[in-house]
This record gives sequence, C-alpha cells and structure tokens, in this order.
Amino acid sequence: MKRALMLLMPYAGHFFTNLPLIRRMTSQGTRLLIYGSGRFREFLPAENVIVRDYPQSISEYCGNGGKWESDRDKAAYDYFSYMADSGKILLKEQIDDEMENIVLKEMRAESEAFEPDIIMYDTHAGFTAALRKTLPCPRVELNSSVYAPALWQSESFRDFYSEILRPSYSGDTSYEQIISMKRKRERKSRGGQERSFAYISPLLQDEKEKLSGACSFIGFDADIAPAEHRKGIYVSRGTVAESYGAFLLRDTLHGLDGFPADITASCGGNPLVIAALEEGGFSDNIKIRRYTDQKSMLAASRIFITHGGITGVREAISAHTPMIVIPANFPDYQTGRAVEKNHGGLMLRHRPIDREELQNCCIQILSRYDEYAAGVKKMAVDLKSTWFEKGLPAIEKECERILCEG
Repeated sequence: MKRALMLLMPYAGHFFTNLPLIRRMTSQGTRLLIYGSGRFREFLPAENVIVRDYPQSISEYCGNGGKWESDRDKAAYDYFSYMADSGKILLKEQIDDEMENIVLKEMRAESEAFEPDIIMYDTHAGFTAALRKTLPCPRVELNSSVYAPALWQSESFRDFYSEILRPSYSGDTSYEQIISMKRKRERKSRGGQERSFAYISPLLQDEKEKLSGACSFIGFDADIAPAEHRKGIYVSRGTVAESYGAFLLRDTLHGLDGFPADITASCGGNPLVIAALEEGGFSDNIKIRRYTDQKSMLAASRIFITHGGITGVREAISAHTPMIVIPANFPDYQTGRAVEKNHGGLMLRHRPIDREELQNCCIQILSRYDEYAAGVKKMAVDLKSTWFEKGLPAIEKECERILCEG
C-alpha cells in the first residue's frame, strides 16, 4: 500500500484514537492525505503526510453550531428531534445531501489527483459518502465509537427509548414510528457493508451478537498509570457542543450538591457552558474547571461521572476508575449498559436527573469500591489484550487482503 486517503472527523477524540495508525503507516512508507482538522498537524510525522481542513461549511456542520438554548425543553427537543421528528429527520437528510455535494465538489480534484490505493474513513463522516463512491479503490471503516445494531432488532434501543428519550423529549413520536422511519432511511441508503474496525473490546460492546460479521474489535491501549491513593469525584461530559448536554452537566452538579466529597467538573472550555455553570451557585466542594488534564484526573479520582463517550470511558477503564454513566444518546447508553453489565460502574436511567438516585449511586460504588474496581480492571484487561492480539496489524492485514483481491 503506497497511498491512503483518510477521511476523519475533526474532533480531538477521533483524531488521537487514530494517531497510532497514522504513525505506523507513515513509518512503513505509506503516503497519507488526511482530511480532518489542521490544528492537529503538530502531532503528525513530518514526512509522508498531507493534512487538510474540511471546507468551512463542513467544519461548521461538525461543530454543531455551538448555539446556547436557554429554554430546557427547547434544548431537549432540538437534541432528540433528529431521531424522533419526521420533519427534522427530513431536514437533516437534506442538509446531509448538501454536505455530501460540498465535499464532492471541493475535495474531489485533489483526492483523485492523489490516486489513493485505499480509503480509510471515520464511521461518523457520512458527508464523505458521495466522494468515496467516485474513487475507484477499496474502503475500510474506522470506528472511534461503538457499533449500533439494527434498531428494530435491539432490546437496548427499546430500553433507551423508554428510559431516556421518552421522558426527555416533548414530542409524541412512538417507538414504532421511530423504528418505521429508521427502516425507511435504511432502505434508502442500503448497500454492502464495508469492513469496519472499532477501537474497543468485546466487553465494551452492547448486543455484540446482533452485529454484522464485517464488524471487528481491535482494542485500545491508553497507557494510564492508576494512582496509588485516590480521592474525590471527577465529572465531565467531554466537549459539550449543545445546550442539552450543558443542562445535563448542570443538573449533575446540582444533584451532587452537598455530597461529602471533593468534586471537580470540566466543561471543555465552552464559554456558553462556563457561563451557565457559573450561575449555578454550587457548594464550595464543587470546583468547575475550564480545562483539565483528564488522564491525571481519572488516575487520581475514586469515581468518574461521564456521559458515556467512548474516549473518556476507555481512559477511565485504563485508569481503573469506576464510573457513573449519565447518557443522552444511544451509543453512550450502550456503553453505559456495557459498563454496568461488567460491574465497572452504574448507569443513571431516570430523567430528569434525580438527586437521590445520583448520590445513592455514589454511595453504592464507594461502599463496595473493591468490587467495582475489580470490574473496571477486568474490562481493562479485555481492552488491552484485544489490542495486543488484534490491534493495528488487523487493519493492515485486511488492507493487504482487499488490495490483493483487487
């Protein structure tokens, strides 16, 4: 393999997940044309790499607007309507088509001139689909999250609907209506599934028995040394990009108000979220930080309260830190179920967030700490052993196979 086109998401979590693969490929002489975000250029090898920003409209689309919605119900509606409102779903499909056309128009010439032997693309970079179809070379999917089974086959999604979506969303769309809309969208975009590699291990995947044979787990190694002495609770919802997530973070901190522990919360540097939290009037034991060294915080904390994003969850597992997962979307809900199933923590299911339930979760983990620490360590062994058994060589072998067949 001499040349590879990589179409990544312009997010730190997705970029750094794929960084070991990028370094390995360039060290073996493969030339890369990477679309994503130029702000990560300093972390890349000096040779064999071309880095490009996506067109501005794509970057704005990926940034989710960054708009602050001060009305809680409106924020929840905006967040869930793209899954549950037929009008919003249609609008999103139109916007997605526009984004695909922009990518095709503005990136096609350079991509074709690069003459890639293979395309590697992020699962969530759906706006690159039209471009990928025009290039006459095989494709491999890189999944920086977890896999979602067909929703109509998923017991987990039915639970997500009743526990999270239905109590949070002001619309009246039924479970059956959502499934029907999803089936129609699936038929519209139906095509052969390409080989996919996810940076997780089997214990982190909910309902893995319902996945396609094209899905593979290659594990991950975050290399975090757990601290010998731990104290306090660390709270983060990652980089909060929308108002609903900000409300959940604020509600989480209000739910912890008065709990007898040092609590540190990160708001990811989002000025709108910072302003909202600064109005919260929290007790003195709750410290809000614009940014944190998350790996160090996880290594030294007794509990991690998280939305369930796979980047933070993998880091918490590597740090052997039990978790309380407060999910908003379905992939994070799946991750929360996996953490809970393996006794690595608990998942908060009630909406709105209930203070007593949240504090009882903290008490349960702290009172049975060795049990939950053992559960997280089991998941850490699974994640790391999968990485050393499969890891990047699994991607390389599959690329070699499909190139030979081609």
